Amino acid sequence: MPKKIEHWDVIVVGAGNAAHAAAVSAYESGAARVLMLEKPPENLRGGNTHYSGGLLRVAFDAPEDLLELVPEVQIEAPEFLAGVAPYPAEAFWADLHRVTRGGVDPDLGELLVSRSFETACWMASQGIRMEAAVSLAAIEYGGVIKWPSGAVIRAVGEGVGLSSMWFEIASRRGITLRYGTGAQRLVQDNSGRVSALNLPVAMRSGLAITNHENMMPAIQPTTVQSSNIPAASAAPGSPSSSQADSPEARSEKAITPGPRRCPP
Repeated sequence: MPKKIEHWDVIVVGAGNAAHAAAVSAYESGAARVLMLEKPPENLRGGNTHYSGGLLRVAFDAPEDLLELVPEVQIEAPEFLAGVAPYPAEAFWADLHRVTRGGVDPDLGELLVSRSFETACWMASQGIRMEAAVSLAAIEYGGVIKWPSGAVIRAVGEGVGLSSMWFEIASRRGITLRYGTGAQRLVQDNSGRVSALNLPVAMRSGLAITNHENMMPAIQPTTVQSSNIPAASAAPGSPSSSQADSPEARSEKAITPGPRRCPP
C-alpha cells in the first residue's frame, strides 16, 4: 500500500515550551497549516517542560524592568524589588559560559541573551501568565526575600502550568497536534533542504513541507523546527571560544543598556 503524503507549511517535532513557541510563532508569521508531533500519548504530553519549574531566565538591567512581566508581583511580595539584583547581559553570558564550560555556540548564545526579555514579553502577549518564583528560588534573609541571580520569574503553575497554557494557546490558534506520533527521519532534496518528514512504517504516511513563495522569511520551510536543538560545542582555543566571543565582548553587542519595556 502506498504511503499517504500530507502537506504542511510548518512541522514542529515535540510539544514542550520551545516547540510550542516555534509553532505559535510560525502561525503568527503566516503559516496557515502548522502541525505539531508529540511522541507520547496525551496523558504524558509536554516533555520536560511539564516536569520543570517553569523558570524563565531573562536579562534585565534594573529590577523595575520585571514589572513589565509581573505587574502585580508586589501584591504578593511587597519587598520584591528590594530583593532582586540586576541580571545584565554580561551576567547571563558569564552563566552560559560557566555551565557549558565555554562550549556555548556564540551565535545561538547571542540570540538567547539579546532576545531573552523580548521573548518573555512575547510569551506574555500570547497568554503565558508569570509570577515570582517564590517556592523555587526565594530565600528570606534579614527580613528581606532575596533572589538568586537570574532565577526570579516563572510561569504560573510552574512547568505543569506552562505546559497547560501552551496547549490551550495552540488549540485556540487552530494548530494541529498529533499524539503518539514520533518522527522517524528527515527527508532532504538535492539542495540539502529539508522537504519532508517520515513517520514510522506502521503509520504508512509521510509529511511534506509545502514551499510557499509568499511565505514570510521567518517561517520559510527550510528546516523542521525542533524542541531539542543542541548548541554546537567548541573546544578551548577554537574561534567560538576566543577572546572575541568572551561574555563581555558578546554581551556588548547583544544588549543595549536601558529600561526594558514590552511592546504595546
